[in-house]
Amino acid sequence: MEVMEELYHMYGKEVFKYLCWLTNDPHRAEDILQETFMRAITGILRFEGKSSIRTWLFSIARNCYIDDLRKHKEIRSLEDIPELVSVIQLEDEILGREVREKIKSTLETLDERSQKVIALRNQGFSFLEIGKIMGISEGSARVINHRAIKRLKEILEKEEII
Repeated sequence: MEVMEELYHMYGKEVFKYLCWLTNDPHRAEDILQETFMRAITGILRFEGKSSIRTWLFSIARNCYIDDLRKHKEIRSLEDIPELVSVIQLEDEILGREVREKIKSTLETLDERSQKVIALRNQGFSFLEIGKIMGISEGSARVINHRAIKRLKEILEKEEII
């Protein structure tokens, strides 16, 4: 139970704000928030770790919101309200944007050489081309890229971004 309390303290406000945004009703959002964490408690053993805990909780919240809409006969199925699908797509876009911004800010913590190798790789250059551009060997370009990606992954996993 301590784990769920910690998760609630870490993510409760954020999930609540999201639910307020969806419902435009803080009282209803609070009810859905409670349901979200009840489902999380009962489903924690099924959490596979394929996403961050934060993403998992947001998915539960979204499903609780949809169930709440159905319960109040506001929808019968997703096809009844294309705008709900748009809200879900917007949410995914917002979460994606947050992840991209976090990756970008994390990239900026790397040394200049690592940043340049990653930037060139993202532009489609081969390691051989990167080596020539930077005046290093192809092998060095590979090692720098590998270490930088590994470091980024460690940071992002630690912060539960990926």
